[in-house]
Amino acid sequence: MNIAFANRLVELRKNKGLSQEELASALGVSRQAVSKWERAESSPEVDNIILLSRIYGMTVDELIGELAPQDGMDEPLVGRSAPEPAETVSEEAQEKQFSPVDELICDLRGTSNLELVGSEDGSFSVEVNGTDEEKERIHVSVEGGAVRIEQERSDRFGFLIITNRKVPEIKVNLPGRITKIETKQRAGKLKAFRVEAGSFESKTGGGSIAIENCRVDELQLMTGGGSVSMTRTKAVNVSAKTGGGTVSAEGLDCEEKLLVRTDGGRIGVFARAAYTEAASGGGGVSLTLISPKEVKAMTGGGGVSVILKKVSGVNACLSTGGGRSQLTWMGETIASGRKVDTTVGDGSVLVEAKSGGGGVSLEA
Repeated sequence: MNIAFANRLVELRKNKGLSQEELASALGVSRQAVSKWERAESSPEVDNIILLSRIYGMTVDELIGELAPQDGMDEPLVGRSAPEPAETVSEEAQEKQFSPVDELICDLRGTSNLELVGSEDGSFSVEVNGTDEEKERIHVSVEGGAVRIEQERSDRFGFLIITNRKVPEIKVNLPGRITKIETKQRAGKLKAFRVEAGSFESKTGGGSIAIENCRVDELQLMTGGGSVSMTRTKAVNVSAKTGGGTVSAEGLDCEEKLLVRTDGGRIGVFARAAYTEAASGGGGVSLTLISPKEVKAMTGGGGVSVILKKVSGVNACLSTGGGRSQLTWMGETIASGRKVDTTVGDGSVLVEAKSGGGGVSLEA
């Protein structure tokens, strides 16, 4: 292989901040293969040339430059353009393979279910299942490290709840941690499993959102009326909102802020969080929190239950419009009544809980 091209591969890799092992993993080849390319002992295959161009954010022409074919570099590679990035999914269960991605944007203006899965082998792919007519409305495009999945709007599934008609299924396998995920759905479910991202923002007009075994810095989930569930997930900040469904969390580890809101459904949370704010327009609120620093819980009419673990004291302000408030400390009822304003222990955890009509209880 041309020594100048080998040197260019070394330079590009180092500029990208990648080791030979990391690049090899992204390409699905051995570290020894990458080493041989960079020593001009062998040439990358055509598929690897295309993947390299995408990793480095350039066309194949820009990657190869004006280098003439020498020492084993095949003629077809010189001047060969990268494949057109945008194309329509048209096969019954078509799978598209891409290079490692840094950003995923999904703009689904029709009705479809979306599933995001962190792949175990570091590969990236998009799979679409549905009828040919449905899939003709779904388009996938790649530009550098950014992938866009777009769906044209169709009113065909406007009454899914009544007809119970099956909707298109889109599954995205993600290659490890990426910088940004942003999904928008007119309607339909979102599931995310084993996803790692810097930021993850999801909005759906009415379907449910389920997050499991994910690691995200900034997690924002919003649905117009479906439920939101978070299971065994770790994040720095979490915001979960629904227009009327339930919000639940089990084994959630939130480093800083946890904000949960529903306009009428129930809230049930078991989590570790420094700051928690939970509000329901009328449903009950149940919180079990580990090592909190500040808690706010409010409901328009249901009951409020707050259980704190691993705390050395609380500064409690509990109130209800019609029920009963009660503070229990180390198994003993300290205060009860329509309103409770009491400090126990060292008072290090601030708790404010209100209900428009239901009972309010705090146990620590």
